[in-house]
Amino acid sequence: MPELVWSGKYDADGARHRPRLPVAALRTVEAGGVSSGDTAHAPTPANRLIAGETQQALPALLAELAGQVNLVYIDPPFATGLGFTSTVTLPGSERQVRRTAYRDAWESLDGYLRWMDETLTLLRDLLADDGALLLHCDWRAEGMLRLLLDDIFGAENFRNAIVWSYRSGGASRRESLARKHDTILLYARSPRFRIRPQIERQYLSKPFMGSACDARGRHYVDTLLRDVLEGEMTCVGADEELVRYNVRPVLNLSRERLDYPTQKPLGLLRLLLTLASDPGGLVLDCCCGSGVTALAAEHLGRRWIAADASPLAIQTTRKRLLALAAPRPFVVQRPVQEGEMQVVADAANLTFAVERSGRAVTVRLTGYMPPPGSMLSSVTSSATDDPTDGLRSLDSWSVDWTHDGATFRHRAHAARSRTGARKLPTALTYAYADPGRYTIAAHVVDFAAHETTQMVEIAIE
Repeated sequence: MPELVWSGKYDADGARHRPRLPVAALRTVEAGGVSSGDTAHAPTPANRLIAGETQQALPALLAELAGQVNLVYIDPPFATGLGFTSTVTLPGSERQVRRTAYRDAWESLDGYLRWMDETLTLLRDLLADDGALLLHCDWRAEGMLRLLLDDIFGAENFRNAIVWSYRSGGASRRESLARKHDTILLYARSPRFRIRPQIERQYLSKPFMGSACDARGRHYVDTLLRDVLEGEMTCVGADEELVRYNVRPVLNLSRERLDYPTQKPLGLLRLLLTLASDPGGLVLDCCCGSGVTALAAEHLGRRWIAADASPLAIQTTRKRLLALAAPRPFVVQRPVQEGEMQVVADAANLTFAVERSGRAVTVRLTGYMPPPGSMLSSVTSSATDDPTDGLRSLDSWSVDWTHDGATFRHRAHAARSRTGARKLPTALTYAYADPGRYTIAAHVVDFAAHETTQMVEIAIE
């Protein structure tokens, strides 16, 4: 059969080359979300945010979860040759900082295909027999990835090329028609996979054959969901409840917009997860970017694993989850190779004060200096030597009031909003129920996604 071939696909003897990727241990470094009882001794939550390279995170998961993932959604690099950045204006300053989210540049097309081949093979082995994969791509890589998926999953397991249509973005005047869609390739792990059929309601301007009329006098027809997703879509849920999915792209003025490039709309992921997974199922996204897959899984009652090599992606996803009214428990993990030392903190400098009133304790940030060489270093005022100047470079911070020395738990959290005053509260308060000696840990993340943790011991009488 025709196949896609790249340098390194076959060994010298003609056998299919499958590299042996080293298996890293996943070390839990943070815990967040709302949990009842003693979270210090609770089992590891099913929901995980993994900060690490795909070729480290996926082998580590495979050793534990082979054949147990119900749905994979992946929005990988598209082989654009570009670097994707976001620009943020520092609060109280006219200065803008351009941050790198990820680089989609490869030494050759062969390198891109090798990476995709390794990644998709690992994802296939993680999938349950009745699971499926949704791969998001555009015109650059769609043809290559379709052939690659046929090779890995089997052409017989191709189900759909779902079109996500939109009207935003630039347009060529001469070379081509305006490119206004992405493709989401749906492949089943085996013939056991089944779509969860969705009924789409389409409203009409006037009666038509077989149309009905709702309580508001609108004419409509109900049809099976098409493989073209566009605009604001209405589906008929259980008990005839109408569910709306806004799949429009996230534009600069959108309320949903975050400071992360290539962000996908929450409505699109909610719809995809609904049609390809069940409540309680395990969803995996190993290029999680802005964290939309994890957020959609939170809304829909799915378990989730999100991973990314970009520190900015990890911070964006963590911040988004902690902003929920009642996020389910989740952990942040990092792959650590055997014999590798864990990096606890960088060279940033954080100071805070502890104020006590009986058993009530307030932690107040007093100063921050980004690591030497950081793009944020010039934020601090050399003219006044005021340590609080550096606080403007902080994006969010958390406090663990009873730190155990191993896993940081986000027991109190504060973050800047994207719009409005964008003020960051610099004081968080907690009342201890029992006397004793405790370790307080403050964890901060700046706009360049540098993370720093400082600790202090206190005695509560």
